[in-house]
Amino acid sequence: MDKALSIYCDGGCHLRKSDGNYEGYCGIYVELYEKSVTSYYNSMSFYLGKDTNNEAEYAAFINAVKYAIDMCDSGMWFDAIFIFCDSEIVVQQVNGIYDAIPRMAILRDLANNLLEILRSKVKVVITHISGEENKAHCKDWIKLCKGR
Repeated sequence: MDKALSIYCDGGCHLRKSDGNYEGYCGIYVELYEKSVTSYYNSMSFYLGKDTNNEAEYAAFINAVKYAIDMCDSGMWFDAIFIFCDSEIVVQQVNGIYDAIPRMAILRDLANNLLEILRSKVKVVITHISGEENKAHCKDWIKLCKGR
């Protein structure tokens, strides 16, 4: 494979002690491989406001897919795009293995619509990974975003 894009995504929530609400964060970490050498990387984090953990995981996944579409639309060419996510629920719902409750089905359908656009441009591989393998681990984003 000559050129591949790897995107790691993660989302999560933490409890605000001030009011007892959960606030969500997500992030993506991007690596571009050319002839098996990392030639570029980037990372982004997003504050989501009041959210649930699963919604934050979906927000991370959706942002990863949008980023990949933008890279393709900018004229970049890839043999494949790999999206790595440590949320089993998101990966299995997007792949049609798990059912989704109505609120999550809206996010799943949005993710699948974006994936359809991306798959019309390039081969896409979605992989479930452990939190320890995730280069976009949410604990890091929460630390960064808390200072916002």
